[in-house]
Amino acid sequence: MLFIKLIGYNELAIRLPSAIASSISAILLFVFMKKRSNFLFALILFLVFVTSVGVSIFHTGRTGDADALLALLTLCSLIFYYKFIFEGHQLSGLLFFIFLSLAFLTKSIAALLFISAIVFITLYFKKN
Repeated sequence: MLFIKLIGYNELAIRLPSAIASSISAILLFVFMKKRSNFLFALILFLVFVTSVGVSIFHTGRTGDADALLALLTLCSLIFYYKFIFEGHQLSGLLFFIFLSLAFLTKSIAALLFISAIVFITLYFKKN
């Protein structure tokens, strides 16, 4: 709604938030993997993500639906979950639940796709 109020009711205002969310997702993946791996692997991951058909060509990044925002919020929640479980950042646990809640508010039950994996990892590594 913010883009519609700022730009007006047109195609750009509908599609721009999805494009921005997809771009932020790509940059976030690159930065996250660059810190945990080498530059080349992060660059390859970035290029694969940007050139994948689902993100940039016909679905998520170009349409005006909430899938790009859901992908961004889910990615943020999983990154903060990783930081909480494996790096011990206590604030990341709170941020995980905030981003998971925002993803749930974006597209309801679709945000809970990774919950079974999160529960399994938490139990496997005995992180209470």
